[in-house]
Amino acid sequence: MKIKKVLEKTEIPFGIIGNYYIEIFSDNEIVITGKTEVLKLDNTVLKLKVGPQIMEFCGDKINISCFTIDGLKITGNISRIEFIQKEKSD
Repeated sequence: MKIKKVLEKTEIPFGIIGNYYIEIFSDNEIVITGKTEVLKLDNTVLKLKVGPQIMEFCGDKINISCFTIDGLKITGNISRIEFIQKEKSD
């Protein structure tokens, strides 16, 4: 129940917490541990599928500096992180 309250206060969608975790070290470095799939990557946007959720990282000079089967490290001038709820298909 505590996790749900934290998610509500931070506006992180319920269900984003799974077999992975996100460490935000600064606005220049984020590490995601767990299975991820890169959907889009350019200089200003990185879109990932992380578990059942889509995450978008926006900024300048966005880069994946390390990518392994265990996770990835995002670097650059990160100005925004967006959690996008995946639409359920009928």
